[in-house]
Amino acid sequence: MTSEPREERTLGRWFQQAAKRTVVTVLGVAVLIVGVALLVLPGPGWAVIFAGLALLATEYDWAHRLYTRAKARSKKIYDGAKDKVAARRQARADRSR
Repeated sequence: MTSEPREERTLGRWFQQAAKRTVVTVLGVAVLIVGVALLVLPGPGWAVIFAGLALLATEYDWAHRLYTRAKARSKKIYDGAKDKVAARRQARADRSR
């Protein structure tokens, strides 16, 4: 056990948590801003936005809820597009017979 008083250890832990939350917040917001910029510039805008939300979700409940909803919605869109591609391929195969 360390020789420092309990109050100092608690203060040190609080400072570490506050510093981590600050760093995550700054980086998450910066990544979100870059992602929004990449929506109009060439680049993977949505992927960067999801990365920023995932980063913020490690510290904030609102970001976690938004990330979870966005992830579920993107999976639903992906599955729908995959089904459409499969249906088109099947239709094309049926016509070529």
